[in-house]
Amino acid sequence: MRALERAEILSIGSELTVGETRDTNAGDLARELTAHGVEVVRLAALPDDLPAVRDAFDAALERADLAVSTGGLGPTPDDLTRESIAALVGETPAVDPGLDAWLTDLFERRGLPFPDANRKQAWLIPSATAIPNDGGTAPGWWVDRADGKVIVALPGPPREMRPMWHDWVLPRLEARGLGRPTAVANLRTSGLGESLIAEKLGSLLDRDANPTVATYARTDAVDVRISAVDAGGRPAA
Repeated sequence: MRALERAEILSIGSELTVGETRDTNAGDLARELTAHGVEVVRLAALPDDLPAVRDAFDAALERADLAVSTGGLGPTPDDLTRESIAALVGETPAVDPGLDAWLTDLFERRGLPFPDANRKQAWLIPSATAIPNDGGTAPGWWVDRADGKVIVALPGPPREMRPMWHDWVLPRLEARGLGRPTAVANLRTSGLGESLIAEKLGSLLDRDANPTVATYARTDAVDVRISAVDAGGRPAA
């Protein structure tokens, strides 16, 4: 089974690309994947545009083993993540009876009518498994590709996304073989500028080395991050 060592994170929604909503999901997911020894090679925000989202998934899976998206799983016509993934893998979405029954029951328990538009949230494609959502009406998708790469599509609201990620997705990714054993140390310095610290570190800042050493300027300090992966792996960024 293919090891999942490199990942890209896609944040989907025009509200992000026009600056009306601040994306916190990408940073949270990148931090957790990095802690699990995964090299996160790119974060991208995308508008609600089917060709753009489909092409972003396609490009992500050319570069990485895992593509994780948030957003675009609502019931409205501009929520196009499902359609984009289906177009990418060449499969046709259809209403899943189990999800349809779950949604119908959810609306009944809330004492609300079940709009027909919400039925798209019961869609699945043959290669997808539904990710349960106990906090909303948008199940996620886990898609296994024939080449061993994985797509994970999660809703955008953090209160829904985070428990789905922690309780369902992350354990399954770990079971698949997520990342490589990684050791990280962060050193905080004060009184020296980043350029002077970089000069003193010299060749230690070689980005192709393992361990990798990098500097990060903070408001009142400069951090030096040292990360190493198991022999044969790529250093975590």
